Amino acid sequence: MTPKAAPALLVARAGGERYGFEIGTVREIVAIGALAAVPAVSAAVRGVMPYRERHVSVISLAALLSGGAPPAEVGPAAVVAALGGAEVALEVDEVESVVDPGAEFVAAAGPGAPAARGVCRCGDVLVTVLDAQQLSERVTAMEARAG
Repeated sequence: MTPKAAPALLVARAGGERYGFEIGTVREIVAIGALAAVPAVSAAVRGVMPYRERHVSVISLAALLSGGAPPAEVGPAAVVAALGGAEVALEVDEVESVVDPGAEFVAAAGPGAPAARGVCRCGDVLVTVLDAQQLSERVTAMEARAG
């Protein structure tokens, strides 16, 4: 059986893990600037920041996926991604690379994997490939609890 190829990915680190965003969901990589605090039920929400003549929510990717608290310090960068009908800035520790299509898709995500499609091998490392639809559902559920 021939291994399935993964799509083109943007690989970033958050919370000590490597995550792959399908390139089609990525709008831009930005430095996290001044954040304005907003009332939030979830600790994953860092606040909002200006982005292209409007504001976007900045959410700690590590906290969103783990359900725990975000790191004490706000990360230096965010991946602005289209999730559902909105753009969100997902805080990451570092953007590592762009992997062209063809990385080896190793395994589908198990039932306990939060917002993951599966795992692919990018060079010598394994990367959890995120599922934009599942991420969108997590963000929407988080916002619904706040509302």
